[in-house]
Amino acid sequence: MNTTQTQSLPSISELFKQIFSFYFSNWKIILGISGVPFILGIAQILAEKYAPAIFIGIIFVIIFIVSFISRMALFSAITEDGKPVGGISGSYKKGLKMLIPFVWASSYVALTAVGGFFAFIIPALIVSIFLSFSLYIVFTEERRGISALVASWYYVRGHWWPVFWRILFFGILFTLIFALVGLLIEVILIGPGFFTKLIAGEKMNPNNVPLASEIFDLFFSNLFLTPLVIIYPYLIYRSLKEIKGPAPAEDPKIKKNITIFMTIGIAGLVLSMVIAGLLLIGFLIKTIGV
Repeated sequence: MNTTQTQSLPSISELFKQIFSFYFSNWKIILGISGVPFILGIAQILAEKYAPAIFIGIIFVIIFIVSFISRMALFSAITEDGKPVGGISGSYKKGLKMLIPFVWASSYVALTAVGGFFAFIIPALIVSIFLSFSLYIVFTEERRGISALVASWYYVRGHWWPVFWRILFFGILFTLIFALVGLLIEVILIGPGFFTKLIAGEKMNPNNVPLASEIFDLFFSNLFLTPLVIIYPYLIYRSLKEIKGPAPAEDPKIKKNITIFMTIGIAGLVLSMVIAGLLLIGFLIKTIGV
């Protein structure tokens, strides 16, 4: 995690200038892609309220699949600097093409992070930051599987702390913004009764949340928050690549580290399932009195 380097990452304030500049320079393509999960989200809300129960599960599965593909399309557009070949339809085509490599790399990242967790929480955090750009690399450099993880580790190495603080600050800030915006909308739409219930410790009944509030949450999260959450790490990744140059095709030391954590993760998951199975068997034996 040595932070010695001849060049440094853009400051947090500079990154925020870049993120909004990127968003507003490419708002047509971003909104064109993000509008699909937004519209589908409205359809899901209406289905939950008015559709027969037998159809809700089917509708949910269809919406989930299409929304996931839309996220792939958004990744594609953003990693082409907001100017994807073929526009919106081109982004969806590339998103579909990259679906399996994306899921494959995501699985590797998850297993490696889980391995860090089983090696205690701090290693999990360290590993997660090292691998935080793996999915961007799948799109921009078309690396597959562990190769994408190795490249991400390479870019972050020597810049771990600067990357960590920038991601942490962004996460805290946008969590607060989302919470405050949500609170403001609830107050506006529900009125003074919102604070009365809040002070009394009463929970809001999800069935009584105004439709307008749910639609605004979808609007804010799909058309604003989600694109920014994807753009911000991409800008950090792009800066790291400019500083360090393209990652080498192979780095045996990094690959070894990733393989160790991944092996720990797989072993930990298998052991957890075995223990859970034994506990379940023991519980059933006691229950039926065998």
